Amino acid sequence: MRIACALIPKFALAVEQLERPELCGRPVVLGGAPEETRVVVECSPEAEGQGVRRGMSLREARAFCREALFIEAHPALYRDRYEQMLDALEGISPVVEEAEPGCAYVGLDGLTGRPGSAGGGLLAGHAGFRPLFEHEGAVAGAMLEAVAAAGRLRPHVGIAESRFAAWAAALGAGEGQARVWEPQEVAGLLAPLPVQVLPFTGAVVGRLYWLGLQTVGDFAVLPRQALAAQFGPPGERAWDLAHGVDGAPLVPRRQPAELRDYLGFAQPVATVQAVLAAARHLLTRLLGRPERRGRVARGLTISIALCNGQHWERTLTFREPTSDGERIFRALAARLDGAAFPAAAEALTLILRSLCGETGIQSSLFTARGKQLQELQLALEQLRSRPGHAPVMKIVGVEPWSRIPERQYALIDYEPSTGPGR
Repeated sequence: MRIACALIPKFALAVEQLERPELCGRPVVLGGAPEETRVVVECSPEAEGQGVRRGMSLREARAFCREALFIEAHPALYRDRYEQMLDALEGISPVVEEAEPGCAYVGLDGLTGRPGSAGGGLLAGHAGFRPLFEHEGAVAGAMLEAVAAAGRLRPHVGIAESRFAAWAAALGAGEGQARVWEPQEVAGLLAPLPVQVLPFTGAVVGRLYWLGLQTVGDFAVLPRQALAAQFGPPGERAWDLAHGVDGAPLVPRRQPAELRDYLGFAQPVATVQAVLAAARHLLTRLLGRPERRGRVARGLTISIALCNGQHWERTLTFREPTSDGERIFRALAARLDGAAFPAAAEALTLILRSLCGETGIQSSLFTARGKQLQELQLALEQLRSRPGHAPVMKIVGVEPWSRIPERQYALIDYEPSTGPGR
């Protein structure tokens, strides 16, 4: 199995720099304002050089780098760009596994006439076999071009026998470049890498350094059994990865269960009322699409492209799945009530998220009214006639002051007319 890794390091930051080129070369902290109680989503190399790290609080980041530019994170924008990247890669291979945003693994079996690959190895001698690409370098070149054309971002591409080796090869490649590692050279190329590239927590990496293990090669020369005894299953897996061994097959990504629609404004708008009017129009279009029929949404994301190049977005999660347009719109209007946009809006995107079947909605038993109570009473009478007693019971307090638990409560037959709120 040959695997390619397409990698865009610091993906969220790369997307922001693409939207706002003036951020390039400056100490940038992505996550929000420094006075907010949130954490750093990503930071630029200039900020990292002064001690800022992903996951630390924004207040800590301000203490480390006073001159840093703190900007809001835009998860919906990053996800949209990542989906574009995955779609572009699926135009080259049907097997694309998504990892963290900015990283994806592509199965290469059958794309080239390389001996030993599925398709290539079996059919390379057949007169009618014609591989899609002459060699793996051509595949890497096609991946670079496809991702750049789709999102204007230039990835690193690495090709090897496993995910980890392909990722390490991509990490060492330059922006817009590719590296191809042959099986016999993987262990040697992995050896000089720092030990923190292995899938260990920071605390375990500290123990490795304390033990004098600073590179992957230092780790790989130790006996597998000793590492298993010291670090458990993670130690065994890391030993396998350090030797380029990873037999788990790629898992092609599932298409996201969501629907999205886009609307551009002829002239920028600055009022919430204008945005809500456009959102109602988009919502009506989304709910009326054929692929939405029979499915309900668990959430909604609104993303607004501003004329200053920034994006403003909010995500709503519904208490229960729904396809009721008025209910969704009321929730959206409540979320936008009092919102102040940093600049006028140029375009609007709505995304119905986590679509599921309508059969997943369960009605409440004790909030039934009118006709539902009559249907419940009829159902209970039918149940009583079968076993000879009421199978639906209700818990009531009898002697709540008693020290004997069995005397505190009792079970009685449940009648809809005596249910809660009646």
